[in-house]
Amino acid sequence: MRRFLRLRGLVTGFALIGLFTAVLAAATSGPAHATTTGAPVFNNLKTGTGGPCPSGQLQPCQVMLADSTDHATFSTPITATAKDPGSLTDPVTVSCPGLPAMPMKLVTPATHQYLCTATDLDDNLSATATVSLTALDQPTVVHTPIYPQPVTADATDTATVSYPPVTASETPTGESDAITPGCVPVGPGPTSATSGNAFVSSGTFPVGVTTLYCTASDNFDGLVLPVPPYQFLKVTVADQPVTLTVPTTQLAQATSSSGATVSYSPVAAEGSETEAVGACSADKPAASSADGFVSGGNFPVGGTTLTCTATDNVDGTSTAPPPSQSFTVIVTKTPCAALAGCNLHGLDLSNAILAGADLSSGTDLSNANLDRADLSGASLAFANLSFANLSRANLNQADLTGANLTGANLNHADLTDANLTGANLTGANLTNAKLDGVTWNNTTCPDGTNSSASTPQTCAPAPATTTIGNTPPWNGSLSSNFGVSGAPNNFTPTMGQTVTVPATDTVLHSFTFYADLPANLLFRGEVYAWNPNTVDPANPYASGSATGSALYESGQMHTSSYGSGLAPQPITFNIRGGLPLTAGAQYVLFFTTSRDYAANAAANITDTGFVGYTATDTYSGGDLVYVDDGGDPGQWITKVWTHPAGLGCPPCFNQDDLAFSATFSSH
Repeated sequence: MRRFLRLRGLVTGFALIGLFTAVLAAATSGPAHATTTGAPVFNNLKTGTGGPCPSGQLQPCQVMLADSTDHATFSTPITATAKDPGSLTDPVTVSCPGLPAMPMKLVTPATHQYLCTATDLDDNLSATATVSLTALDQPTVVHTPIYPQPVTADATDTATVSYPPVTASETPTGESDAITPGCVPVGPGPTSATSGNAFVSSGTFPVGVTTLYCTASDNFDGLVLPVPPYQFLKVTVADQPVTLTVPTTQLAQATSSSGATVSYSPVAAEGSETEAVGACSADKPAASSADGFVSGGNFPVGGTTLTCTATDNVDGTSTAPPPSQSFTVIVTKTPCAALAGCNLHGLDLSNAILAGADLSSGTDLSNANLDRADLSGASLAFANLSFANLSRANLNQADLTGANLTGANLNHADLTDANLTGANLTGANLTNAKLDGVTWNNTTCPDGTNSSASTPQTCAPAPATTTIGNTPPWNGSLSSNFGVSGAPNNFTPTMGQTVTVPATDTVLHSFTFYADLPANLLFRGEVYAWNPNTVDPANPYASGSATGSALYESGQMHTSSYGSGLAPQPITFNIRGGLPLTAGAQYVLFFTTSRDYAANAAANITDTGFVGYTATDTYSGGDLVYVDDGGDPGQWITKVWTHPAGLGCPPCFNQDDLAFSATFSSH
């Protein structure tokens, strides 16, 4: 025996490319795995991409998975090792008769076996082993589409639903395979019995969520690994909404001191299905009715407002009940064919639902209690409302032409856009009433004067106001570079002033900036809550950011003239009805071109806008701020705003406050 280091012999290396995949499996023959001194031992091969060696196959073996061309590549050499008693490695040769040359094309998944012999050249000892090469087809993958959007059922409580095709392939981009047996429902939930066409796309689906599971088979070459995992597809069909309809105002004459018997019939339906109406609750104490205000029951003199609800009684699948609906039953002391011209003097009509009602032609509502009544859009022309209690009543867009409101209590009433032409308000209480958009024309005011004494005409009391701002001491200084974001000019698109709300007058009615803007530049005014604590390490002049959603947004505006920085004019944003804010809190009032970025960019405005500012701190409750939002309003709350005072090269960018004013009142 020679006592020098002997190098391990590499017997055979190969790279086989098969049409699918290959596996190496070994069953040793004779002394292949024996420990006899010097006998060669086959080296175990690592398994390939196809997973472990098939059950029952010994090493060496290799399992390879095909690529997208249905070829598998084998490159691990078949080797053996022999050692003498001194643990020195002997040279070994390996021969494998019949091993095909590269590439090897495998047309079916199979294990190809070769009997290999390893010979120790020093000791003339040999061992045999069966080498197994197994090729596997690529697995089939099922591809399900995004779940289809929910649809609403028809009168049969089913819906036709289409969804994109469910596909299968051996790889995401490889052979197309068959969806077999297709997509079938899986419980809990609807089963195949609830669909006449097995839930195919454009088939019938029941109300609810149908979960389909889809699998596939190898349709292309029939060579497939185990069945691929199921992929799920959910189809949602919503039940038809239940609609609830209640009667209009019910009018009846009392037949006794306890009132009158009144029948009513609210109707609930889901398409053609009749649904159940729950009990209608009354706004009056139960003791006011001997039988709980049921239809056909007793109602007391005055108004009783009933609020009804509905449920899905037929199939119980509606996802949400319809909104409750209300109507009012009015029992009068004297006969009335209709509300118009009816004697309702002194009746308790609190909470009455009379929106859009015709109460004109001298309807007598004098001394009536209409607290919180809904009279929006009602016709009250020439009605008698003297000394009526209209506290917190909704008279939005009501027609009160020629109405007698002498001594009426309108405290906190909403008279927005109401018509008070020729109305008599002598002695009426308008404290805290909403009077925006009221038509005052020859109206007798609470103090006995006529609205025509004011220009424009009004009877609205002048509320106590607080005005904040700095005009004066603003001296007319203007800063350029306001306009449309981005190329070619990269103007600043959004500029504003942070303010602190006064302690008592907390309702913002208007704010004004001073600017000289190109006449075709579109802009809007905005109000947002302000977070002064937002910081940006990259911006030493970061001053905070807007937060939440818009509290006020004006309509689209533009100026009518442009003086190239020589003719600043006040730009005022009036907030109809006022904007209640929180005392002591900070907000940002600003104007911006970014809401109309597309239109402004298309107009190709190259002139700069000039904005009034003060170089020193002229308002202690806030600061001038701006944000380069790139024409994207979404950045107002995601990006910090800059306060330019002292920015860069004082005093050339010393801009501390915008020239502005803002008006607040207590209501």
